[in-house]
Amino acid sequence: FSSDTTVVQAVDQTVRNEFWISTAIEPDVCTEAVTNVTWRVPTSAANNIVNGNGLTKMSGGNAWNANGFSWQGVGANGYMETTVVGANTDRMIGLSSSDVNAHWNTIQYAFYLTSWGALEVRENNSGNLAGAQTYANGDVLRIALENSIVRYYKNGALLYTSNQVPAATLFVDVSIHTVGGSVNNVRVANGTVGAFTAVATNAGAAPVYQWRLNGVNVGTNSPTYSNGALVNGDQVACLLTPDIPSCASSAFPSNMITMAAPGAVTTTWIGTTNVWNAPGNWTNGIPNKRRNAVITGGTNNPVISTNAQVNNITIGAGRSLTINASNTLEVFGNWSNSGTLVANTSTVRFQGCASGNTIQTSGTQNFYNAAVNNRFDVTITSGTHNVTNNLNFQRGDIINQATLNVQNGATATGASDLSHVVGTIRKVGVQGFSFPVGNGTVHRPIAISAPATSSTFSARYFDTNSNLMYPHAQRAVTLNNLSICEHWDLLRPAGAANVAVTLTWNNVSVPNCQVSAPADLRVSGWNTGSALWQDLGNGGTTGAVANGTVVSAGPVSVFGPFTLASAFGLNPLPIELLSFNAVNNGEVVDLSWATATELNNERFIVERSSDAVSFEEVAEQPGAGNSVTERHYADVDERPLNGISYYRLKQIDFDGTSTYSDLVSVHRTTGPLEAEVVIYPNPSAGELNVKVTGTEETFTIVVMDATGRIVLTERAGSSLHRIHGESLVAGSYLVMVQAADRSLGTRTWIKQ
Repeated sequence: FSSDTTVVQAVDQTVRNEFWISTAIEPDVCTEAVTNVTWRVPTSAANNIVNGNGLTKMSGGNAWNANGFSWQGVGANGYMETTVVGANTDRMIGLSSSDVNAHWNTIQYAFYLTSWGALEVRENNSGNLAGAQTYANGDVLRIALENSIVRYYKNGALLYTSNQVPAATLFVDVSIHTVGGSVNNVRVANGTVGAFTAVATNAGAAPVYQWRLNGVNVGTNSPTYSNGALVNGDQVACLLTPDIPSCASSAFPSNMITMAAPGAVTTTWIGTTNVWNAPGNWTNGIPNKRRNAVITGGTNNPVISTNAQVNNITIGAGRSLTINASNTLEVFGNWSNSGTLVANTSTVRFQGCASGNTIQTSGTQNFYNAAVNNRFDVTITSGTHNVTNNLNFQRGDIINQATLNVQNGATATGASDLSHVVGTIRKVGVQGFSFPVGNGTVHRPIAISAPATSSTFSARYFDTNSNLMYPHAQRAVTLNNLSICEHWDLLRPAGAANVAVTLTWNNVSVPNCQVSAPADLRVSGWNTGSALWQDLGNGGTTGAVANGTVVSAGPVSVFGPFTLASAFGLNPLPIELLSFNAVNNGEVVDLSWATATELNNERFIVERSSDAVSFEEVAEQPGAGNSVTERHYADVDERPLNGISYYRLKQIDFDGTSTYSDLVSVHRTTGPLEAEVVIYPNPSAGELNVKVTGTEETFTIVVMDATGRIVLTERAGSSLHRIHGESLVAGSYLVMVQAADRSLGTRTWIKQ
């Protein structure tokens, strides 16, 4: 007797597996990832044959029942395109948010290629929207999502602009009626910064991924790959080796993604009419995110009446650009205006490509709405720039080196750690305003109440210790200590209104200056006339211990530097060094220092140097950890150096971070120094007089910055010498006066 027969055979994994790669969609960049569509096989193979990124209907009769739907999506500022092959068949290809069925009437945005040679635009079961159009073999059809607007192109020419608002991500959707009809060379493109993801089905528990760049193995065994340095023409793919027991380890190639990042070209305005979007008004096509616009001539000045894009834009002297109604102009490059901008109620959005935008004008320009959406930042380099309605922060900072005004009635919205002003911003008018300022990493706003009369206020944030220029020792007796981490400059360049001032705190953004008792906070402002930090009170707080606001007890009349202060020292704000001294005492050098407050302070180290460059440790003492009272420390250098030596104090937190004091110098001598050194004015804007009395020796003046670097050296010809330090940055400097064989004296100078 014979049994039945069992046949062992390999399973065709190409039928059971689907494998594809896509890119993370970045709508606001100019580098595109272009890839052939990967079809969802269970859907797209019904009545179709899948030919790479094309489909051909093979069965099902002449009816709208041959479906196709892509794995890869099309996001904002992306597109789908196909190349026409064949005629005399009915097929539709477009974009939809979901795969409803195989019928054409569920495709949301579609081209209809008819069997009689007509090309129609259909949306959601509509009739033809584009008028009489035709198609031919080789035509390239594109449906693009441009700033939440769907546009249809044939061979680069715009056929129709949709009135519908698309979903955030759409997918290629196909319906074929005629047996033998096909869609070919279907591709999608999205903006990218070089992040890719591989997706595999039925590949087993531990498949192996091998990424390839231009045919060379790269990356690691991971379903993701990132490369921010890709350039035009680079090709990314992936090989998948499934992990399926008892099966051969055959590698499956993914689709190929090709980077498209061509350089920008320039088109010049001819202006036979005033229509921006008319090709005949430009020498090299309508501007877009890869095409610069130069407006220096032409019979008419351009008028934008729809949403538009441009890379660099130059508006020449005597020329104007008008943006009608509420249209948006997206600028992906630089903005240079020597003429006039007529903004109406428009929005100018600075997007950026692979670098930041720069904005400049030779005079004054008025934006109605201005928006920042560039992760590489926007730099304003010259001129006066007014925002008359809204300044919107989406992504990226404004690096302001010129004049930026938020006008009367205008607002600023959306500021965050990711998007704010680094530099000065001004508010004009009678509205209360929160200035969206920060340091490029954290958003640290300062606010004013509504002025009673129209006035102009300006604000800027500094993540530095104000004590360097405005000594904290010179403070109202009602203040225990001030923040050494940050301060704001709030000025009133025009008008006479007094306003309440609101400061903010954030223990995460400013971890070294913690707030632990909001009720103990005070608003403090520097009064230049009395050279004193004023106690402006606490008119109320909002938020919690972690972050919040504190407002002055009443209107403020003197403007300048502002910072957080503590009335009773309940808020450390944190290590504040009052003094550090090194004094020659016979065979030793006495060391002493004092702190007003300490926060997370592990220890102090005193370091010594013979040349103010290379330092060695000579003493160490533990810190107080956390303290809100004045503390004094002392130690001794028992083996000091001969001649001139330099000392500095190093403070180390529990987390390992450290800061240094200014340098002090000591000269080992058997008797007291007979010379006296005086410097004045101190502080000063740069010019400094150095006077030495009690000696006839010639001397050398050495100026060192806070890091110990020598920034200025001058030899004096008399007992009074004037140095010019106007080119030095603001900060604290050490002025050392030296004779041939000894130090005559050392003084600290504040450069304003």
